[in-house]
Amino acid sequence: MELKTDLDELRFSVKYPFTSIAKSLVKRMNIDFNSLDPIVIDAAKKRIKEDLMGGTIINPDQRMTKGLEVQLLSYPIAKILISLSRNSYLKKKFSEGEANTFRKFISNATDEEIEFLAGELGLDLSEGKIYFKDYLRYMPEDEMYKLFYQDLYNGYIRLSPDVLIEIITTAYKLSLVNSLDKYPKEFESLKPELDDIKVKRFESFEYKGDVSAEAFPPCMKKIIADAAAGQHLGHTARFAIAAFLVNIGYPEDKIVDIFRSQPNFKEKLTRYHIEYLSGKKDGKKRLPPSCEKMKTYALCVNPDNLCARVKNPLSYYKLKMRRSKGGREKLAKR
Repeated sequence: MELKTDLDELRFSVKYPFTSIAKSLVKRMNIDFNSLDPIVIDAAKKRIKEDLMGGTIINPDQRMTKGLEVQLLSYPIAKILISLSRNSYLKKKFSEGEANTFRKFISNATDEEIEFLAGELGLDLSEGKIYFKDYLRYMPEDEMYKLFYQDLYNGYIRLSPDVLIEIITTAYKLSLVNSLDKYPKEFESLKPELDDIKVKRFESFEYKGDVSAEAFPPCMKKIIADAAAGQHLGHTARFAIAAFLVNIGYPEDKIVDIFRSQPNFKEKLTRYHIEYLSGKKDGKKRLPPSCEKMKTYALCVNPDNLCARVKNPLSYYKLKMRRSKGGREKLAKR
């Protein structure tokens, strides 16, 4: 991919710091990673803190070359700091935040840029079509995305722009997660910089109405709390919470509202998915993933004693409702 000027190259690298273009630029900057400018370290720490809140604030359009260079260098330094941590949850939230930032930029990228970025991530993409093996590896979990329903020809699947962006974003996120497993011992001197970086687990939320939020299993509380905090939900998490709420009778409009803070929210498409899950399309209501599958998807969090007695989040909810005051009366109305 050709960029016209050095400034174009720098701005592109700021948006996509994982690419070969960005790595080549950093190499040419000849940075001594053992004697870093405090400004760069502070920028990296700020980047991490912003990622923990849902995504980092990047301005590739600023005119100051020095400012752009600091933004670019904040990425590899942030990765080094995160890799030095033993906190898997910190790594997860950092990766999610970076993926949210990536999604924001790629959503406005040209076709040429999208194809280049896909190639950088090892995806076989051609004219908006993706090779079926890559699709299967990163496809959303929803029923409608199964290979059976796709436009497959000569091994390639034609995708809508939104789904294509989601698949590339997922590939980037997983690539980033895997890269954070490498423990850079040569940079252990930077480890104290992590001391003032705290990650909070959002657990609290509150709903009013016939549905009792107090009876929700921990996994569903966590998904809703993340959505309320403006954090991006993967397709599996979206499917799980939507199917769960549909089955306990939560109003469709309120389910839609849960997803409004998502970066790629589209109300028409969201309602379509909810109607599909509720059985309005074919008369078959879909259940949320079983507890076993929630564990496989890394969505099972903070299981309590009641979790050990059930095999599905719905069973947890029903059992908790029976135990709660007034639970029998609420269930009897259903």
